[in-house]
Amino acid sequence: MKCIKAAQALVLLLGLFLYAAIYAQTSILFVGNSYTYYNEMPDMVNRLAEANGQDCEITTSVNGGVSLKDHWEQNSNLKSKRMIEEGAFDVVILQDQSMTPIRQPNKTLTFGKKLAGLAEEAGGQVLVFQTWSRKNNPDSQVQLDDTFSKFVATTRAKIAPVADAWHLAMKEYPNLELYAYDGSHPSEIGSYLTALIMYRVLFEKQSSGAYKTFASKRLPISEIKKCEKIADQVMNR
Repeated sequence: MKCIKAAQALVLLLGLFLYAAIYAQTSILFVGNSYTYYNEMPDMVNRLAEANGQDCEITTSVNGGVSLKDHWEQNSNLKSKRMIEEGAFDVVILQDQSMTPIRQPNKTLTFGKKLAGLAEEAGGQVLVFQTWSRKNNPDSQVQLDDTFSKFVATTRAKIAPVADAWHLAMKEYPNLELYAYDGSHPSEIGSYLTALIMYRVLFEKQSSGAYKTFASKRLPISEIKKCEKIADQVMNR
């Protein structure tokens, strides 16, 4: 009898561990600017997670036009450093001002590494948001990627290949307008593709049936499915 009760207790305990592993909440902090918060992209990631059975808690530290240097120096009333130190986030996603990796790459590297160091000390994984080149200067992606590659080469950070997805999408589907009117910020479908890549990197799973959650006049099913195909191609490289 005692052996049976012990076995039952062990099964129960294993069941609880399995439940916790499956349903554990992933806490995520986005650190960036308007490239991150346009069209409520972090919320899109949350909705993708919910649609696919993952539980996550997403927090943002964002302000228009700010750089990683601003986040580190707590300019514009930013509290990113304290949030990273005290938030116990599983993942911290860093996005620099769009031109800084080109014009001042050392600033991206210096302050990116500082913020990444804080996150890693707190036990978090760091993702680098690979931002896209401006619409009128696609060749600048080479400079952006050079800076991002140097960033991850000297830290434990990983790249979220958003720009790779954007450039592939523009090649495969030239009529898919990822840019907003200014040729810099993302359109709504651009933000969706960004969120899709973030989701895929964060949870290492495909997003199935998400179009049911997002389909609308502004996000047609046909465009959503194109983005899903692009995400599959990029993540399966």
